[in-house]
Amino acid sequence: MPYSIRILLESSLRNLDGDMVTQDDVHKLLDWKTSSQWKKDIQFRPERVILQDFTGIPSLVDMATMRDELSAQGLPPELVNPRCPVDFAIDHSLEVFHYRETDSCARNERMELAKNKERFEFLKWSQQAFSNLNIIAPGSGILHQMNLEKCSKVAIHKNGLIYPDTAVGTDSHTPMVGGLGVLSWGLGGIEAEGVMLGLPLSLTVPKVFGINLKGKLPPTATITDLALKLTNLLRRRGGLVGNFVEFFGEGVKTLSVTDRATLANMCPEYGATSALFPIDENTMEYLALTGRCPERCQIIKDYARNSGISPLSSFGDDIDYTGDIMEIDLSEVEPGICGPKRPQDWIPLRDCKKDFEMCLEKKDGFKGFGIADPKKRAILADTNGMSITHGAIVMAAITSCTNASNPNLLVAAGLLAKKAREKGLQIPPFIKTLFGPGSRSITSILEKANLIAPLEELGFRVIGYGCSMCIGHSGPLEENVEKAIKTGEIIGCSVSSMNRNYEGRLHPYIKANYLMSPPLVVAFALAGNINIDFDKSPIGHNQQGRPIFLYEIWPSQEEINGILGKVMNQELFQEILSDSSIQQRWDSVESISGLTWNWKSDSTFVKKSPFLEDFSMEVPMVKNISNANCLLKLGNSISTDFISPLSGILPNSDAGQYLQNHGVNASELSSFGFRRGNYEVMSRGTFSHARLENKMVETLGPFTIHVPSNQTMSVYNAANKYKENNTPSIIIAGMDYGIGNSRAWAAKGSKMIGVKCVIAESFDRIHKSNLAGMGILPLQFKPGQNAEILKLSGLEQFSIQLEGESLISGQDINVLVSTGMEFETTLRLDNQLEVDFFKNGGFLPYVVRNFAK
Repeated sequence: MPYSIRILLESSLRNLDGDMVTQDDVHKLLDWKTSSQWKKDIQFRPERVILQDFTGIPSLVDMATMRDELSAQGLPPELVNPRCPVDFAIDHSLEVFHYRETDSCARNERMELAKNKERFEFLKWSQQAFSNLNIIAPGSGILHQMNLEKCSKVAIHKNGLIYPDTAVGTDSHTPMVGGLGVLSWGLGGIEAEGVMLGLPLSLTVPKVFGINLKGKLPPTATITDLALKLTNLLRRRGGLVGNFVEFFGEGVKTLSVTDRATLANMCPEYGATSALFPIDENTMEYLALTGRCPERCQIIKDYARNSGISPLSSFGDDIDYTGDIMEIDLSEVEPGICGPKRPQDWIPLRDCKKDFEMCLEKKDGFKGFGIADPKKRAILADTNGMSITHGAIVMAAITSCTNASNPNLLVAAGLLAKKAREKGLQIPPFIKTLFGPGSRSITSILEKANLIAPLEELGFRVIGYGCSMCIGHSGPLEENVEKAIKTGEIIGCSVSSMNRNYEGRLHPYIKANYLMSPPLVVAFALAGNINIDFDKSPIGHNQQGRPIFLYEIWPSQEEINGILGKVMNQELFQEILSDSSIQQRWDSVESISGLTWNWKSDSTFVKKSPFLEDFSMEVPMVKNISNANCLLKLGNSISTDFISPLSGILPNSDAGQYLQNHGVNASELSSFGFRRGNYEVMSRGTFSHARLENKMVETLGPFTIHVPSNQTMSVYNAANKYKENNTPSIIIAGMDYGIGNSRAWAAKGSKMIGVKCVIAESFDRIHKSNLAGMGILPLQFKPGQNAEILKLSGLEQFSIQLEGESLISGQDINVLVSTGMEFETTLRLDNQLEVDFFKNGGFLPYVVRNFAK
């Protein structure tokens, strides 16, 4: 039996109560292969929940709203409280205002406190109002690195029992601690709220795929190269959505915990729900290194050795995994990058030039830009005639929980920078260079190794500690570069160590975005253009004009290991733990006390959740969806970035107009990510992405046809017109609807603008659950069918019979089209809890009704 299944089984046996967790759940896990094949569900109780502030604040707003409703019902508000430990890291609030000044980090952090005053006041109140809530102060580091370094228990010792640590989080990269042997995964904010409030998590018994790692990485390859190649291989293999992977084999022993964490972190990119490594001697060394006390380490070691949950060795070939085991020979891994628009589109580094030139001329798509003049140049203003061409690197960012938390990779980047400076190399001035370490431990390691200075000399100054660039908080490009890209129609490029590269994610004007290891980020920044073959062309020239090639400055693993062996020790982590300056900054934030929040009517950041308005204790009857209009007809891979953008709010947008009408200056609109606590802003931002492709209109952007009037208007305005006339609306989509980050607001926003149903070829697991949690019906086209095959234009009306239906997971639901055609769909309420959420009109009414009972 796979070890992840053993962990689920142990939890079911320990939490067996005959009500929420039953003998049926135990039997399904004992026969896990059959259960996974038939997609049977169990009820699972995770031990911990982790949150970040973008997804966490809406959850706390919902809980504060539920407290108000319980008070109105004459019940104690404190009934709404986390029932399990919750770690909440404020890591999404950092923006890049300063990046080249010597005090960039301090200035950005001061701006962070000032701009987020309302949000932080609400979080400060939450900290004292809710028990079991641990707030990790801004400036500490990225949530997943904090989870790895500090929060994860690995094994929990409580009430005389020792049992596995498990975690779920409102961020899709939660599986990163699988590198530490902790079973974990990302889920929707609505599901997370349920876990926090004592509900079990409905989980479809997963298939578990084994990946046998052999050999050892060659000197030229990094763990990022393996992670990117693995993403490509597993995406091509398919079948991982909703399922787990376990890594085993002799190659695992050659990987440090931080390397394993890098592989586990990329879990959502290669399509799996969770990834797990064994607990072994490397695990124990890391736990001791990062300051876990000796007594706890011994408990974990004894438990791993004796429990059968995870041996103090690699998982073995004797495990009965799903299907064929995938074997990967680490010695065959070569340097590579992914792009220009998706993380699974892997390119060998040696083919980078050829691939980019192909993409320029290929039809616009995931691997094409459709450029008519591939040799076009654009002059940069005020730079003495300097010009940029297609492929110019305009932003280089060392960032992300995936790579910027890995000491091996960051020391490699620092060594490459050091050697580049010794050779007299410099990065072109038009490139915006950014460095956001995953935690302060990374900075300390680089400082002690004397590698911060060369990075800073190249322009990579620390801008702060958080997820700034990964969520579009990278700030503007150099003004002359931005102008050249817009007016000259140049395909500018970003190079970053991020985990996702969807178009517009890093910056709205950068169309080509490439993922790579931190040292390669530095290398491409030095070269200045993605259109280079490092084997044949120099990375630059020294002051004497001699060409310098990449191989001359590429650091060896022996050099990296030597540095890490000298500077990475327990004292380093203890110094960080004892540093009180971060907590003192957070302590300076003032707020109210009490069990309920004092909602401010004029707040533009935090408003009472609307999902309990007109609340009744009676469960409403399920009604038919009759004569609905199609709000949007969308294609494949519509990510949550397109449904609920994180991007900056434009002054002329619906959300921008609302905020300005409420006294916010156009220069202070901020981003949707910051405004997630305000439903008025978020509903106006739903489907507001500048490059949304709605097949009902010819123009890219947040536009649609209001069918009754045949007028083209913003999606928000069309949705409002349907709501004013009590006309239900639906969305039609292709495959992988809702992929990307686990954004509850992608579902909440859809609810707010009146969407009753989404009919798609397939759904992202988390987004589908969130739709159910907001009372939106998820229906899936039958295999072999989609909007094009059925010749649906989106201009028809649609009726869906629900009254009198029992609503059983997987049942057929008939859709009647106004043209007279009918087609069958599959109901994607995949478990009883999702059915209950839908019948109650959403998660919040369901919870309040159950608490009141």
